Amino acid sequence: MGFLALTASSVSLDLVQDLPDLFSQIRQRVMEMFFVPLSVTTVDNIKRRVDLKKVKDLLRELIPLQKNQDTVFGFIVGAHTRYPPIHP
Repeated sequence: MGFLALTASSVSLDLVQDLPDLFSQIRQRVMEMFFVPLSVTTVDNIKRRVDLKKVKDLLRELIPLQKNQDTVFGFIVGAHTRYPPIHP
């Protein structure tokens, strides 16, 4: 079972190219002992908000497609939305 079971061709090229940077930001954020909340405007936070919007937009598109899939995301969608569970 994969997280999304997507192919590179089913995701926009821009997002595929941004993924390494997105994961780098996540790693950096996890490792920081102290961090500035996203609500505070900094150069880094502006970029993080733009990148976060890209990921959220992708996930919003995938919710209807993933709700009945045997994927981690499909299971999460089924468990936390009005959609029925994947495995009744």
